[in-house]
Amino acid sequence: MATVIEKLFSLVGSLRPSTIEFVTSAGAEATGGEAFTAGVTIQGIQLKDNSNGKIKWLTFYGAGAGVGLGFPIGGSASTPDFPSFGSKILRGPTNWGQLELTDLIGGLGQIWAFSAAAGAGVGGSLVFFGCLVPPPLPPVVFKAALWVEGVVIASPGLGVMGYQGIWTLES
Repeated sequence: MATVIEKLFSLVGSLRPSTIEFVTSAGAEATGGEAFTAGVTIQGIQLKDNSNGKIKWLTFYGAGAGVGLGFPIGGSASTPDFPSFGSKILRGPTNWGQLELTDLIGGLGQIWAFSAAAGAGVGGSLVFFGCLVPPPLPPVVFKAALWVEGVVIASPGLGVMGYQGIWTLES
């Protein structure tokens, strides 16, 4: 079931469409702090390139900070079989040709994660590939972006985290 955010982001993604589409996601994060939090994450998204039929996992390794309410030490996790949905991929302002899966790896990546949980919960992430500006500046110059949301298992709480890291592609 797509949310309003996913539908809106897919509409924006249609303005500069890509042959790459979202398949599923998985990930884990650990956070610590009260009100202001710091954390680390490993997030994976499986994408399909419809131009050649290839399906690949991209993995994000990152660290970041944010704000939240909940236990002083928290975290969340999801596996590929948990329900997840992704918007159309938006080709960013630094991509003028056909977007390839290899265009999405290396360089700076950012994930802005939003979550609410009490055991089972929901999370949504605004995902950026190939950012040319480091945080805390917003990622206005990037190769591609998409919205991902899904079910998670997490410690009770709600929060917003901004992660900076790097994307890798399975071989």
